[in-house]
Amino acid sequence: MSADTIGPARKVSRRRMASLLSLVLSIGSSAACSNPFAGGDCVSIGVQGVTAYVVDASTKLTPTAPPSMRLADGTSVETVAGVLQGTDAVQLGGAVERPGTYRAEFEAAGYQSMARQNVEVRRSGRCNYLQPVRLDVELVRAN
Repeated sequence: MSADTIGPARKVSRRRMASLLSLVLSIGSSAACSNPFAGGDCVSIGVQGVTAYVVDASTKLTPTAPPSMRLADGTSVETVAGVLQGTDAVQLGGAVERPGTYRAEFEAAGYQSMARQNVEVRRSGRCNYLQPVRLDVELVRAN
C-alpha cells in the first residue's frame, strides 16, 4: 500500500470518528432527560419519594424498638419496617418513583403512634425528576 492510499482512509476514519463522537455527545446530553423505561418523562429510576429519619423524642437516638412507616395515598398502601443499627436515627424509605399526597404513619413497640398528613411528593424541574420529601420523626414513649 502506498502512503496515498492510507492517507484518505485515515481522513474518512477521522470524519467517521468525529461524527460518531458528535452523535454520542448529543445522545449523552439528551440522555440526562430521557429514560426509555419511564415513558419519556425522564425520571431517575429508584428515587424514594419519602425518606423518614426516626428517633426517640427524649434521647434523640435510635428508638428502643424497630419503627415502621406506613404510607397511604388513596390508591396504594406501603409498609416499611426499620432495622435498629447503631445509635443514629433509623432511616425508612418508600413511595419509590411515586408522586402523590401521602399519609405517613409511624409506630414502634413502647411508643405512641404518630401520623403526618398531606406529605406531598412531586415531580418538577426540567426533567420532571421526583422531588423526595424528608421527614424527621420523633417518637414519644408510651406511659
